[in-house]
Amino acid sequence: MTTKKLKEIAEIISGYNFRSSIQEEENSSLFVLQSKNITSETYINENNIIKIENKAFKTAAFIQNEDIIISSRGSFRSAVVKSDKTIIVSSSLYIIRITSDLVLPEYVSLCLNSRKAQSQLLQSSTGAVINNLKIQSLKNIKLTIPDLEFQKKIVDLHTTGSLFSKLLIKKSNLVKDLAVEMINTL
Repeated sequence: MTTKKLKEIAEIISGYNFRSSIQEEENSSLFVLQSKNITSETYINENNIIKIENKAFKTAAFIQNEDIIISSRGSFRSAVVKSDKTIIVSSSLYIIRITSDLVLPEYVSLCLNSRKAQSQLLQSSTGAVINNLKIQSLKNIKLTIPDLEFQKKIVDLHTTGSLFSKLLIKKSNLVKDLAVEMINTL
């Protein structure tokens, strides 16, 4: 097990600063990823991102498959993007592109969402009302990196826990629906 700064295992890229409000464009092949698209899930749901006008953007803020994104304002949530779509990232996000063969993107995302990393991020953030994360602070965050096999076990455990949570919510809703139906048949 080793401790590494994020900049030692990844490249960090700032999102694109749109000059005006983002307008949806149904007949486009370009998508935009915004802070609101990050949920508590490990992966971004690409069905919830919108299409925008396909201009010739001069930026490096385009997603590659298995990039991690993290919000730069407010609460610093992260998630992994698994997609082959053309996706540009807005300025409220950073792209974390893993450059090391020694880490899984899912593991890094889970680490960044952990209390330990969130504490580091909050301590290095700026802003009185809304926290802002500077790219240099993100680059210098320290992560504990176990071997790949152990990382995979952690990711699998988290995935299983998320699945159980979803199933319990579904079961609870079914029981409530059953109770209502029983009352309706009286």
